[in-house]
Amino acid sequence: MKVRPQVYAKISGVLRKVDDRVPVDVDFYRSDLDGLWDAFGPDRLIYGSNWPPVESLAPYQTVLRVVREYFATKGEVASIKFFWDNSRDAYRWVNRE
Repeated sequence: MKVRPQVYAKISGVLRKVDDRVPVDVDFYRSDLDGLWDAFGPDRLIYGSNWPPVESLAPYQTVLRVVREYFATKGEVASIKFFWDNSRDAYRWVNRE
């Protein structure tokens, strides 16, 4: 597989409906998240809230908890990159201070 370092993946809309319920246990989503982690690594994944549409499945706090739990297992540095640093690199944020 050819690695394209300029390509990032925004993770949003993690929760999904299965039959008539929405699983809220991180283990239900772990294999999908692992696949993204394996493909993009800690430097090219970006958090996207998908708010407000996600509220049709579960409260936003639930979605945030699921991805926080997953990335907590990857360590503090990976979490910081996922929730903040990688977006700065991908979108080339300009410091306006």
